[in-house]
Amino acid sequence: MASIAAFVASRGLAPDLALVSPSLRTRETWGLLLPAFTAVPALRIEPRLYASSADRILYLVRETGAEIASLLLVGHNPGLEELAHMLSGAGQTDALIRFGGSMPTASLAVIDLTGDWPAVETRTGRLEMFVTPKSLGADS
Repeated sequence: MASIAAFVASRGLAPDLALVSPSLRTRETWGLLLPAFTAVPALRIEPRLYASSADRILYLVRETGAEIASLLLVGHNPGLEELAHMLSGAGQTDALIRFGGSMPTASLAVIDLTGDWPAVETRTGRLEMFVTPKSLGADS
């Protein structure tokens, strides 16, 4: 997770809001990511992320308020993996190749979505980045 946090910091990635599953592991992951942000994002522990399907997570994304420009989801597979696949209609070639439809533990997918949150549709996002601890040279 340290390699992902370092990557986030090096790229200046900063969500306005983080939706984090209430599980111990996801809250620990969130805690490991926090030092990567220059400004602490708003946090919402979101019980509906726990063991949710991609469709249910998409519903959560669509609930996001207009004041939020960037959203971070810290949750679980297979829901997040399926959501990333559902949303990614295009993307950076190297990111798409690394993704290949699979998100190992501690993966980071950055998907650019256009339009308002309530209007997010499947296959309309652009996968801008996809990294795993392994792709960054770390074991976990």
